[in-house]
Amino acid sequence: SFDMNEGFFMHLAARFSHRIILVIARDWMKQGRIVGGSLSFVKGRKICGRYWGYPLSEDSTPHLHFECCYHRLIEHAIERGYTQVEPGNGGGNIYKVQRSRGFEPVS
Repeated sequence: SFDMNEGFFMHLAARFSHRIILVIARDWMKQGRIVGGSLSFVKGRKICGRYWGYPLSEDSTPHLHFECCYHRLIEHAIERGYTQVEPGNGGGNIYKVQRSRGFEPVS
């Protein structure tokens, strides 16, 4: 099975750093510990997909998924002139949530 371990991320950084957007969320009340984050990819002027995660040993921080996977990516796109943000499907009911927030499929 494939694991997104430290080696995987080192490989991404070495070979594809020009195509990666990594959002890291830290809780400064907990000595700056990482509490979540998202990994997205760039091609041309488009930000594509995203992977989301948080430490499974802790409770998820309310609204952090939206902050890491949508708000920060949209903010980054606007600041740097990207023309499209494609947040990925994510599974479950997330597609309905994305559409309610203005994301529409593009062919």
